[in-house]
Amino acid sequence: MPWEKLEGLAKQWLRFGRAMNLSGAKDLPALAEQVAEGLGVVALADRLGCVGGRWIDVGSGAGFPGLIVASCLPVETVLVEPRDRRAAFLELMMAELGVGGRVVRGRLGAGGVGGLEGERFDWASARAVFAPGDWIERSRVLLVDGGITFAHLHGGDPDPVGRAVDSVDSGKWSVRGYRCFT
Repeated sequence: MPWEKLEGLAKQWLRFGRAMNLSGAKDLPALAEQVAEGLGVVALADRLGCVGGRWIDVGSGAGFPGLIVASCLPVETVLVEPRDRRAAFLELMMAELGVGGRVVRGRLGAGGVGGLEGERFDWASARAVFAPGDWIERSRVLLVDGGITFAHLHGGDPDPVGRAVDSVDSGKWSVRGYRCFT
């Protein structure tokens, strides 16, 4: 079932990509690279025991990795995106996928995300929004004690805080998980 969802997403990413400024990918091979990185997040989450709970993806943009997570993992997914056109695309895709979750129009500030005050999540991701070390620190306001932050780094980059619990690596990128203790 996830593969069917991902295939449908790929068609929509290519269909709406240029009009909504979602991604620079103009064909399936270019899109495959972004999808593969999102699947790395899914693989790492699976390895870390993701069997439910709540997932937040900050700065979701085109839905990398948030829509991939929503398609492949049994989690309630909240996608945070400040730009209206992209948020509308995310809402359309969440409805089409028939997955649990919602899209919130907003940004992550010092106190969290507007409209999500006091809500906490088990899993948090953000791709290309913050520098990895900054994201690991900022995500603390979003997570339950023991929650996991996923950070995207270039392949071979050093661990920004020296305490990744696990990683999924390819030559081009590395997705690393960091446990948050409050």
